[in-house]
Amino acid sequence: FLSSYQIFLSAIAGVLICDYYLIRRGWLDIPALYTSRTDGVYYFFHGFNLRGFGAYLVAVAPNFYGFLHEMGVKAPLGIQRFYFVAYPVGLLIAFGVYYLACLAWPPAKMEKTSGWKEPKEYWDEFDPDRMDGVEAVTVLPVAVKDENGAKTALDIPCKV
Repeated sequence: FLSSYQIFLSAIAGVLICDYYLIRRGWLDIPALYTSRTDGVYYFFHGFNLRGFGAYLVAVAPNFYGFLHEMGVKAPLGIQRFYFVAYPVGLLIAFGVYYLACLAWPPAKMEKTSGWKEPKEYWDEFDPDRMDGVEAVTVLPVAVKDENGAKTALDIPCKV
């Protein structure tokens, strides 16, 4: 039963893989992913990416009869056998349709260039590991008693 969901997941995977590797070439505007502003890069049309949704529907359609067969509907033998390759078929159809839709109606920030655009090191402004512009704090030794009551000095490294 759960394997029947491959037709839905393969279409989603095809759209996501195409968007990340071909359309955006590894570049994501992380802060813009988490905004609901209507002028945001990922807002699309009232919050829906119509190119992605259309590619999803087109990719699910050829495999849907096989899905119904898995749920108990009678289907011809050809449909049953075609369903064995439903995941790669759905993934490749969604990938291709989404790519063509993005070429016909380019999304915001889509550049028609070659090369990988993923930032080498991305630092979020709220990242606790970010140290640029922050002064280091001197760590003082701490006196601790061990099991015998003897004092030992420990240096505890920490970041601020």
